[in-house]
Amino acid sequence: MRYAVFMRLGLAIILFFTLIPLLVACGKATDNEFVPYLELFRKEATARGVSIGAHVEIAFETTIYGGYAQCLGGGLQRIVVSEYWWSLLSALEREALLFHELGHCALAREHVADGTFSLMTRVAPGADKYGPRRSEYLDELFGGQ
Repeated sequence: MRYAVFMRLGLAIILFFTLIPLLVACGKATDNEFVPYLELFRKEATARGVSIGAHVEIAFETTIYGGYAQCLGGGLQRIVVSEYWWSLLSALEREALLFHELGHCALAREHVADGTFSLMTRVAPGADKYGPRRSEYLDELFGGQ
């Protein structure tokens, strides 16, 4: 009897954390703030021979874990960005952050080990590292090495 109650509770928790983000995201479009970054991402991909077929939406919303941004799973191809953190970032840091999340949503890239030369580490590089080596970071991102 207790086992059945725990199983139902576990299932309810799983459904809550799976369905709520899906329902919240339905019907929303990309915030205009992010359109230039999406266009630049596609341009950089095309320049490296990578076709981006996925439609990705990006919007200001509260992130689930309080981070800067995150790609929501479940086939939605949706990125949510913390407006607070976004306001603190430079243009290069914003690009690195969104390109990291687009790496997840549009390129199906996972995180790589910290210390690896990649935008796909758990923490995107700051402008001081990303800016001077931007082209190399993008080659790695789209090459998936």
